[in-house]
Amino acid sequence: MPIEFRCLQCGKLLRTGDDTAGKQAKCPECGGVMPIPGEPVATSPMIREWQDASSGPVGDSSQAENPYQSPAAFPAAQAWAVPAGEIRPTRIGFGETLSRAWAVFSDSWLVVLGAFLLMLLVYFAGYFVMASIAAGIGIAIQDRDAARILAHAAQLGAALLSLWLNIGLQLFALGVARGEQPRYGLVFAGGPRLLPVIGCFLLTGLIVFGGTLLLIVPGLIFLMMLSQAQLLVIDRQLGVLPAISLSAKIMAGNKLVVLVIWIVAGVLAYLFALVTCGLGLFAATPYLLLLKIVIYLSASGQPTLADRYAAAASPFAPQGGSPSQQQGESPFMA
Repeated sequence: MPIEFRCLQCGKLLRTGDDTAGKQAKCPECGGVMPIPGEPVATSPMIREWQDASSGPVGDSSQAENPYQSPAAFPAAQAWAVPAGEIRPTRIGFGETLSRAWAVFSDSWLVVLGAFLLMLLVYFAGYFVMASIAAGIGIAIQDRDAARILAHAAQLGAALLSLWLNIGLQLFALGVARGEQPRYGLVFAGGPRLLPVIGCFLLTGLIVFGGTLLLIVPGLIFLMMLSQAQLLVIDRQLGVLPAISLSAKIMAGNKLVVLVIWIVAGVLAYLFALVTCGLGLFAATPYLLLLKIVIYLSASGQPTLADRYAAAASPFAPQGGSPSQQQGESPFMA
């Protein structure tokens, strides 16, 4: 079956035949060279089903070509990575989803927190530079109207910078949730997805606003129905309309449970931050980000690192830790 993995430099989803495992891949998007992960060993019928590559809404993976050359060894720890499987709309449960999110969070919350702090550092540094330049030019030209326009331009630049970094942060969290080795460079890999995400944000916002004008209930229904569209653009690089259509299919039957999950998680995160005088935000923020990713992966029928833990806990599977818990052999290596 084909192997799907992400470029370690730009985050582009790549696909190749299963006979290329261990060879070197050259990304057609950025030219980066990286090893192709070995095909993960399915240790349960559920994992085998998720890893079965057949045609789906995002394209047929059965006709993949092998554009790669030069065999090379692949790091053993990367065998933990779960490939981006076929999109299969799946009904999710309240407790099961929270449990999966907790399993991923408890393993990798520090690396996600590190990526979040890196994003904040770059954002504030960039905003300070843009605001300082705008203010300096405004003072130099002594024109109040021009200074006001420059200030608004700096705010727009800061908003675009924030969106770019947030796209990269979600790419990073997607990799973590799938068990990939943390790559902080993904925080800066949101550029190619920036315009489609803006288009998706504007269109979904108009749809939700229109529903809200009718009544609050239609607005909530549209909000939950389209809640996965941006992640589909980020993860699968879909167009705006295909992402919206696929999000509606994924959320069919999941809208209420996802809404309840977010209400419960939001209230608990708020209370935790409150009783810890704000320090709890350093844990709540990574959890809420990973919860968002796990909801997307679970509702779209894709496996997560939590499922690999469940497989490893089986008496029929080898035991071992995750990539962030060990540096030696992966427990899924033959």
